Amino acid sequence: VFDNLRQNVIPQIIKNIKKPRIWSAACSDGHELYSILILFDQAGRLEDVEPIGTDCRSQAVAQAREGIFPLSAIDKLTADMKERYFETRASAARVAPLLREKASWKVADLFAGIESGPFDLILWRNMSIYLKPESADKIWRGLIAELSPGGFLVTGKADHPPSGSKVERFAACVYRRTDD
Repeated sequence: VFDNLRQNVIPQIIKNIKKPRIWSAACSDGHELYSILILFDQAGRLEDVEPIGTDCRSQAVAQAREGIFPLSAIDKLTADMKERYFETRASAARVAPLLREKASWKVADLFAGIESGPFDLILWRNMSIYLKPESADKIWRGLIAELSPGGFLVTGKADHPPSGSKVERFAACVYRRTDD
């Protein structure tokens, strides 16, 4: 999924959007939003991005804000990436200030309300499968409504927007909002 984002989605966003807005809904510890920020930095557009991560759990948001992960989380990165994007310690890796200072984090419950868009990229991965269909459907529709026309929604493998939504499959786990 992230290779596809790097090769196809991010280039389309930066080609067409001056200040891309990104939202990681139910962000957990923040690793996915940080990964997206790395992709934008590699594309030379980190300074233009407006990222936000939200989760209903204050502990998760605090952990995301700190940006501390086990060393195993960065095992597959190249030495150059580790050096640029992380400060390594004996048993942990901390996200470098370059990314930590760019990211914005907030405690928010998707059942209480959806962040105000429009967003050019929304990450909502591996969540809907744990919800009752009617609850998931409500959140799907809210997320899609906050996508900009042509904006992208990234999901988990088992997550699928409801039929009749204003999105079409772009690639595996990536949907694109169709113009109204």
